[in-house]
Amino acid sequence: MAYDKRFDQVRSLPRAIQDEIIREGEAHLDAQLQSANASDQRAMAWAGFLITIATAAVGGAFALLLTKQHDAIAGVAFGFAVSTIASAIFAMNAVRPSKFCFPGNSPENWLPENWTDPPVPESAMSQARAEQASALNNRIAENRKWADSTGRYLRLSMDFSIASVCFWAVMAVFVAMISEY
Repeated sequence: MAYDKRFDQVRSLPRAIQDEIIREGEAHLDAQLQSANASDQRAMAWAGFLITIATAAVGGAFALLLTKQHDAIAGVAFGFAVSTIASAIFAMNAVRPSKFCFPGNSPENWLPENWTDPPVPESAMSQARAEQASALNNRIAENRKWADSTGRYLRLSMDFSIASVCFWAVMAVFVAMISEY
């Protein structure tokens, strides 16, 4: 992540303020991580629910096929199962924590060759705090983008599920109306 030059101003602030900026940035990242974990749990619970529904629909479809009288309704059940599995896949795509930025700092980032400017002994801590503030700001922005992306997948899964239920319910009614039951 690139250093944001706006954070050069942090170098001139008193040490206590620099510490508070870093503390609040890390607290913000930690809160984002907790929120992302909760979102992952919702997505996994939703995906599990959808997979259970799809399994029941497939079982029902096979039971209907065995009767040899309700093939059309069995086809509707299979179609519903496939669309429910697609919804589950969208939900599972919402669970991708690997690109999430975490609080803290990798020790290798403290090596002088990784600093934006060569450290000057009398201002090294101020420079480090400015660079850390910039890094935290970048991570918070990246996490926001990532959370928006995963949120869209979960919403897509739910919207697709609702549309699927409506579509396959209409199909089941249509099949029942034209069938010789």
